[in-house]
Amino acid sequence: MIHVAAGAGIRTPDSVALDRPNRYHAAENGADFVVVTHPDFSSAIAPLLSHRTARGLRTFKADIDEIYDGFSFGEFDPAAIKEFLRRAYHDWTGLPPQFALLVGDASYDYRDYRRKGGMFVPTQMIPAVYYRTASDNWFAAVDGEDELPDLAIGRLPVRTSAQATIWVDKIISYETHPGAVSKKLVFVGDNPDSTFNFQASSDELARLAPAGFVTEKLYLGPMSSGQVRSATLQRFDEGVLLIHYSGHGAITQWANERLLHESDWVSLRNTGRYPFVFVTNCLSGNFASPFYRSIAETFTHSGPRGAIGFFASTGVNTPFGQHQMAQEAYKLLWAGQTQIGPLVTMAKNRIGADGSHLDIIRSWVLIGDPALRLAYPR
Repeated sequence: MIHVAAGAGIRTPDSVALDRPNRYHAAENGADFVVVTHPDFSSAIAPLLSHRTARGLRTFKADIDEIYDGFSFGEFDPAAIKEFLRRAYHDWTGLPPQFALLVGDASYDYRDYRRKGGMFVPTQMIPAVYYRTASDNWFAAVDGEDELPDLAIGRLPVRTSAQATIWVDKIISYETHPGAVSKKLVFVGDNPDSTFNFQASSDELARLAPAGFVTEKLYLGPMSSGQVRSATLQRFDEGVLLIHYSGHGAITQWANERLLHESDWVSLRNTGRYPFVFVTNCLSGNFASPFYRSIAETFTHSGPRGAIGFFASTGVNTPFGQHQMAQEAYKLLWAGQTQIGPLVTMAKNRIGADGSHLDIIRSWVLIGDPALRLAYPR
């Protein structure tokens, strides 16, 4: 076939880059901790790789452009990440990778029609009961045809090198200088309604805590929305071990009464004292919106404050399945599984072993480092 064009009919490329062949396919590679990052964040993430190496993990950093080059013929395609992780899991030397960390924000607007940016390391948009939603879990299901995760995956949904540095500094500080380890667990509950009794769910989860831990309940109804919000922010500042929210939610807030909002991070003063946040609601983990920053994002990388990680949903789920996920996660935690990525992975495998709860398994994401160990009191 011959095409003839002249003048304006001849298009020019947006950019030209030298192709540097990579060895991501090579079987002699081997790693426990694999980072998939955008080139903008390669320097910022280097101290975390050194930190993980010092703690005995084999590390491997892969740039997203090189993954496209090696696994999707240079074309943008989220499936390239899955194929890369599948190759690493099955063909690399030694034991398969245990952890995958995605460093970079994503957007469901793959072609950036809205001109909002934010596509650094893509997520996979998957069908759900109510609508399509973001799934990083899809990348981690690399062994067999099921959708259960085979390695622990997390994401730092950053857009700037400065945000990546904030994340890395927090993680290293949390693990090397934990300070006074807290035994306090805070359960924030929306008021019960016709769909679910969120406070009864929180009561049941609180009862799973071992002796010696202190549980506090901040419930809408017994307390006003303003009181719940003020007390929750105060517990962030105190640096409790864990904050759990059960209730209705949206991308930017907890409950219709706005028990917590993504902008509330500005009032926090908890540098060096970072809780982990577990959220059984809808949408608070949705990092892929081109229009909003989720509460999970702003509370983790907007400065040396906030949370050390979030486990939350990108989509709309039933509270019954969410409660079961939380039950399994807390049983694992109190049995001694303090490494957050394996805890999440094992909890998903438990609730999905019979093929149920696929919406929960697909849409729940770990915003944070999957190799992180909670500052669990011994």
